[in-house]
Amino acid sequence: MRALVASMALSLLVLAGCGDDDAPVAAGGGETSTTTTVDATTDPEQARLDEARRRWEAAGIEDYRLTWAIQCFCPRTAFVDTVVGGEVVAHEPAPDSDALHDPGPKTVPDIFDEVQAAIDEDPATLEVAYDEATGAVTRWWADYRLDMADEEQGLQVEIEPMVDGEVPASPDFDPDALAVDHPCGRGFQVGARDQQVALVFRPSGDEPPTAGAHVLPGGSWTGTVRLGQDLFANWCDDVLEPGEPTPEVLEEWPVVEGSIEVVLPPDGAWGPATLTAAGLVAERPDGERVVIGDITIENSNHGLIPG
Repeated sequence: MRALVASMALSLLVLAGCGDDDAPVAAGGGETSTTTTVDATTDPEQARLDEARRRWEAAGIEDYRLTWAIQCFCPRTAFVDTVVGGEVVAHEPAPDSDALHDPGPKTVPDIFDEVQAAIDEDPATLEVAYDEATGAVTRWWADYRLDMADEEQGLQVEIEPMVDGEVPASPDFDPDALAVDHPCGRGFQVGARDQQVALVFRPSGDEPPTAGAHVLPGGSWTGTVRLGQDLFANWCDDVLEPGEPTPEVLEEWPVVEGSIEVVLPPDGAWGPATLTAAGLVAERPDGERVVIGDITIENSNHGLIPG
């Protein structure tokens, strides 16, 4: 009887060894692969994050531009970070950002860490999207408590790899292409139809906008030429829909010469306003001056702030 029991125990041990999930399994063509069983206690979001980190490391991307916008019930907070050699070398607010504070720069690994923190909080709902090729996070959204409002939080992200750390070439500037006014906010904005060129006038610093005649540069108004992509995407809107592009500014040229005449609504009210400019000249980063000439910009909703 003892011999029979020992024989049965040995047979069970052999069968158990054959069913080991971590054992190599032969694949077609003589290759081998390892199969890992995910049981009920394994968090699938953690597994997705870990795999995304591995894809990012394998991609070896160290030079890129990161455009990100916080998704929450708050003023639009959006920034553009330029990363070279894995380190942030430039951190600038996005053109349509209404941020009341600067949370600081981000890299792709930083955003992975944010997703990890969200997973650790065990939210009621967590949605994370990853780039298939690189593993980089393109969007994450967490609703921590279904019985509460306005505590949701997330991030919308766009990543643009760069070659040898160089910023991609900016589009050519054509002042005749400035044909579309973009009303809203405290200022004046006009751009090309393809949203690659824009001319923007904003009150200088924290000063309130001032009507009347002004000589540039200096004074109450600042003029800027912007070159980039989707410069007026999500314009005058405080909600970024999934998949909606965000503005990407590649170059900014200050207006260094000219004069403007500004007509504003009375008493700082919300309403139509006009800026008439003459003899405008902008300066490129290399010091070359570019003639813009004369232009009139309308803002039918001056003073309107999204919210």
